[in-house]
Amino acid sequence: TGSPVLLSGNLIDHEGSFKDQIKNAFNRAFELGYENILCIGNDCPGLHFESLKTAQALLESGKSVLGPDHSGGVYLIGINRQIWQNLKGSRIPWQEDNLFDHLHQVVSQCSEVGLLEKLHDIHSTKAIRQSWLDGELSLSEMLDWQQFIQENENTVPSLFTEKLSVRFFCYPRDLRGPPLARLTY
Repeated sequence: TGSPVLLSGNLIDHEGSFKDQIKNAFNRAFELGYENILCIGNDCPGLHFESLKTAQALLESGKSVLGPDHSGGVYLIGINRQIWQNLKGSRIPWQEDNLFDHLHQVVSQCSEVGLLEKLHDIHSTKAIRQSWLDGELSLSEMLDWQQFIQENENTVPSLFTEKLSVRFFCYPRDLRGPPLARLTY
């Protein structure tokens, strides 16, 4: 998008709860002099460039931006420094299924809120399947997520509690028409 990117790992000390870490990341970014922040989760494969440009335009026009996910949370928060100051006094239910409702209610009291489309965050293999079925993921992206889960299941067991079993059948190249694949679960 042409905007500067700050990685949360460079803004926080990785101490404390998720709530503490995200608060520290926002605080540090604003301390660095930024007036507008788009906070983006790394677990929303359906988020694409066009949505980021829309969020950026909304934020630059003075609106706050929320990207709701299907589990009641958010995959994107776009706010300015003043909105952050207002949110700091609120008991934000981070990582709970009423996060979007809470943020929308609090932010809309002091800013117009632009909403992005509802997308899936990847917190389970079921969400991966649903993202694919909803057209948010291509087949190769879904298989990449499956591989990521299998390679990291020992380090992120709380996120991925079920196995994703995908079998696909590729048909010979000499068939006329486009290649076909059939997935079963």
